[in-house]
Amino acid sequence: MRSLIYQNILFYRFVMRTLYGQYFEERYAKTAALIENKASVLDVCCGDAYIYFQYLGKKNVDYTGLDTCPPFIKKLKKDGLRVELCDILTTDLTSDYDIVLLMGSLYQFIPQHHLLIEKLFRLAKKRLIVVEAVKNIAGSSNRLIAKLAGIAVNPGTGSKTERFDVDRLRDVFRSYPRVSYETICHGRDVIVVVPKD
Repeated sequence: MRSLIYQNILFYRFVMRTLYGQYFEERYAKTAALIENKASVLDVCCGDAYIYFQYLGKKNVDYTGLDTCPPFIKKLKKDGLRVELCDILTTDLTSDYDIVLLMGSLYQFIPQHHLLIEKLFRLAKKRLIVVEAVKNIAGSSNRLIAKLAGIAVNPGTGSKTERFDVDRLRDVFRSYPRVSYETICHGRDVIVVVPKD
């Protein structure tokens, strides 16, 4: 069952702002800085599309968002965004995007995360950008807190309690050449950039 934060975009954004506190904007600003003006962008697991509304729209990017959350997709379509409801692992897509972006959702695909990364890398013409939390309450040593955190972030595809730390995240990308890593949000997130050429 989809958790409460995936029922309403405004509530989702409130929860994210609360969790990230003073680092909320940094997460989006640092990511958007890696995307050039007028680039074509595929935002996988786009959520509330905040990065588009606050940053990428000003850069005149050709934006497409994908997500599995019907209430979010319905609202974003109403707001005029090109978004689609789909499961990225089972949907056939063409590589018509300069940049493929995945923010804060790689853990949702464990244990199929390697398959997802391979697919997203193929779809990108210039680069794949993955932003992932490496410190969060789901990684708590308290089993109850970790379980509740997993339930709270269920977008309708099941609860996930397993997360990435820095070493495990680096391991995911070890076979890709010239990968760069930047730690942001006071060590909470890592931006991974995988160039295509």
